[in-house]
Amino acid sequence: MSPKSFIYNIELAQFFQKIGGTVYDKVLSKIIKNGKDNDLKTAVRLMWGVNPPEMKLCLEIVKKTTSTKIWRDVQGLIFGTGVVHGEYGLSNAYKNKAERIKVYKIKGTQEEIRRVEKFKIKIIKSLQEAAKREEQNADEETQLQKLKFRG
Repeated sequence: MSPKSFIYNIELAQFFQKIGGTVYDKVLSKIIKNGKDNDLKTAVRLMWGVNPPEMKLCLEIVKKTTSTKIWRDVQGLIFGTGVVHGEYGLSNAYKNKAERIKVYKIKGTQEEIRRVEKFKIKIIKSLQEAAKREEQNADEETQLQKLKFRG
């Protein structure tokens, strides 16, 4: 595995998931524990192969680095939703993710905890804003469809 072998990492993550059990989490945890940016980038690439990403592992990555590039990659992972259903599907997915992130508690040094809390505040705000935008878009689309149907 490496931070650059994107396709291979995705296939490997899917393989680990098919094996089942805790193999996937154990491998990722070991990579994240090293804490070097290259290891963390590799972990993020591995996580792209699984939907939804394990939120605790995402926050463990954030705990280990101050790299804004890695934080953006983790944010991208968190924003991924997979398939959603219904007019408010995407909005509800974002709201649910924001609520799930709120409850996670990370152990570590004071600096690591501050880092994760800072990230949590940022990502929760982004998810809530995205949920609101998606809900507004769904409402507008519903109104357009009603006008077309009546028209």
